[in-house]
Amino acid sequence: MDKYIEEYCQQNNDVNKRELKKYIKTTSGKRSVIRGIFDNYRKIEGREFDINRYYESKNHCLLLFEANGQLSDFFNENLQDLHGYTGNTLDIYFTMQDLKKNVSAYNKIKKLSYFKIEKRDIPCLLVWNNNNEEKNISLYGLNHKEIYEIIKKFVDCLEKYDFDKSIFIIREKVEEINKIKEEIEKMGKYNLNNCQIGIVGDGTVVNNMILNNSQKIELDLLSDEVIQIKEKIINKENKGIEEYELLSNIDKIQEHIDKKDISNTRNSIIKLASNLFYSMATGVGSGIIANILSKSLGI
Repeated sequence: MDKYIEEYCQQNNDVNKRELKKYIKTTSGKRSVIRGIFDNYRKIEGREFDINRYYESKNHCLLLFEANGQLSDFFNENLQDLHGYTGNTLDIYFTMQDLKKNVSAYNKIKKLSYFKIEKRDIPCLLVWNNNNEEKNISLYGLNHKEIYEIIKKFVDCLEKYDFDKSIFIIREKVEEINKIKEEIEKMGKYNLNNCQIGIVGDGTVVNNMILNNSQKIELDLLSDEVIQIKEKIINKENKGIEEYELLSNIDKIQEHIDKKDISNTRNSIIKLASNLFYSMATGVGSGIIANILSKSLGI
């Protein structure tokens, strides 16, 4: 094998012999998948795969969906943007079949025996780096937009942190999104429409404090606005990570309202100031939150 590697490197001066040997060693047993990736690259790019290109990216991944996860639709919707966003930070591998039809990952993992992936892990993002570290990130419960944004968030993390920390952050983010979705579903048993009560749930307790009439009125109005804004976000189609983060953080405003703490209520609104929050607050209730946000954002 060394003889052929030597001859290949002599014929291709831009190939790093050490990296080529390392590549062959780490991909032994992976020939069928690697060959499929190379063939796909040739068909799409119109040229042979350059081994040095593999090492330009420190991180690599496969998206593993069930057939009903509609992987081909995901790629058709997002591939161009993902290609531009991931750059040399993360390479996403796929086959021509993935682009044409929704192939079940349960069939794929039979050929991925060298990866530590099991049926119960699907759907997931299977990730590895050039140091042969391998992890998977569950995509359970996420729609296409959320998966797209999770991948972008993962790229951002990889550009700031090491591999393990990036995996940890994204796993936590997926859990957070699913937790909020469960809370939204749970809230369905409560009637929040036209409600002046600022907190819902079983066994809710509100602390009593002495306030003047204007403060009481303001807190009641703020509570009503928080509820309406939450409903507005919940009913918004194609929610992404930013919407789920806002849903999670907006409860902190309600906590201050429940404690009758006007000062911290206002401060918590300012801390969450964003264009999304402002757009969700615009036209809601008496416009108190929208007014606070507009001043904070300089709108």
